[in-house]
Amino acid sequence: MIKDWILSGCDERIALRPETDANQYHLNPNKFEGLLMRGSCTCGTLTPDGLKTAQRFEQEYRVSDDRRWIQEQTARLRALFDGESSTEFDLYYGPSGSDMMYWPLLMQSMLYPGKTITNIVSCPEELGSGSILAAQGKFYASTNQFGAKVPKGDVVENSLRIEVCFCLLAKKADTFLTASKPFATSLPNAQGSPLSATSFLDQSLESRTI
Repeated sequence: MIKDWILSGCDERIALRPETDANQYHLNPNKFEGLLMRGSCTCGTLTPDGLKTAQRFEQEYRVSDDRRWIQEQTARLRALFDGESSTEFDLYYGPSGSDMMYWPLLMQSMLYPGKTITNIVSCPEELGSGSILAAQGKFYASTNQFGAKVPKGDVVENSLRIEVCFCLLAKKADTFLTASKPFATSLPNAQGSPLSATSFLDQSLESRTI
């Protein structure tokens, strides 16, 4: 049952291949002895403690508890990130980081139908191929979470108009924000002419030393 839960709703990156009994990353989530755990990485496996928690969850889980469980987890996450402040924010759940790249595109397309969406993506050097495609509103895998075949690399919805800027590098030792090397599509400025990622940052962000 635990294996079925881990692999359900996944795409081909996580699915186990019959010829190797391993996923795209050459790992099986249940075969973790002697391995170093890499946090929440897509290729991550269980750990001894994680397996115990999963086994306990398997014994206690009831479908009817789903709503209560989500509410409890949401309350815990709000307390973790918000602390004593009164800042209001919402939490959304998804099967992977790549899937969550679609979420702001969905929200913007609903709020501003027919408008071009400028999607500014940070830490491009940390992204995998799935997130890079999803940020452009494209299918990032050839199989979706329901097991259906989809055209990887094609736009999810033809009505979407998206311009992507992969232009905020991860934090460096000497600066808080820095312009990226050429690794972005061009953005239109107020006059409608092309604006490079570097120029965009120069005009809209102030680089600050730590």
